[in-house]
Amino acid sequence: IKTLHLVNVLLACIELEYNDWQIRIAWRSEMMVSGLRNCIPNIEKFAAQNEELKKAYDSFHREKHDDFDDLQERFDELKGDFDDINDAFNMLYTSVINTGCEDRLLSILQHLLLVNDGKYSRYSYFTLIDTCICGIAFGESGYDPMFET
Repeated sequence: IKTLHLVNVLLACIELEYNDWQIRIAWRSEMMVSGLRNCIPNIEKFAAQNEELKKAYDSFHREKHDDFDDLQERFDELKGDFDDINDAFNMLYTSVINTGCEDRLLSILQHLLLVNDGKYSRYSYFTLIDTCICGIAFGESGYDPMFET
């Protein structure tokens, strides 16, 4: 119970800023990868028997969903702000220029150029790639994906 209270306090102490939800999602994801994910089934089981644990877990769960809603809201804003492919690419490129990510973006684009250009093949592959990227961006409703699975 005390550990879950500590997790909630740590996540709540992030100062309210425009993107504080991003920091909480990142911290929550790190905690999940560090072992909290494996504890969730037991926490849920014991929360049914312990009111204090239930309140702490409900708070954790509610905040997780609120942050995920903020993430989806930000995505909707981005779709409205960057509805032109050139604008979206330029914003992405500007965000990675002169960083280690610039080479990764170039590699991704080079690989995309090799995707089979058959009428239905390219569309299917791009749909699959979009689904993968969506899974990375949105995770499991507020957690980063588990890459080892």
